[in-house]
Amino acid sequence: MGPPPRRGLHGARAGHVTRHRHDGLHVQLRKSKTDQDGSGITRAMPYDDTHPLPPRRPRTKTAATVPTPPPEPPQLSSDHYHRALAARRDAVDALADVANVLDDFEARADALLEQTLTMNDNWTTAKPQLPHPSSYPRTLGASDTSPCADHF
Repeated sequence: MGPPPRRGLHGARAGHVTRHRHDGLHVQLRKSKTDQDGSGITRAMPYDDTHPLPPRRPRTKTAATVPTPPPEPPQLSSDHYHRALAARRDAVDALADVANVLDDFEARADALLEQTLTMNDNWTTAKPQLPHPSSYPRTLGASDTSPCADHF
């Protein structure tokens, strides 16, 4: 007989578990959470009721692996040094104007920010007056049968 179900121990107190010298532990399981008179069942849990570990798998003999030496580095041609210098020189030439491009970009961003701040200052000091809708140009077609035509 295995351990009692977990739902049966809900609300169990120390008085519901008693120790017996011969039988092991006796656990009183109540019928429900509100079982006040303790009319549930009592289940014995012997001391020798252990849960054994699963049997160990036998070891398989593995062949000793011989480490393989690392692969040899490829042989470099005699002009590898000159090709590397040429590639570095080309990269430096390609990146030489990056600083100028970033300076131009920063100058344009500063000009746009200054223009935006000026517009914001003008907007907050004097609120612009929007033209009256009657001054808008008429955009209706040849048939002026729209009910809103009188309002333009």
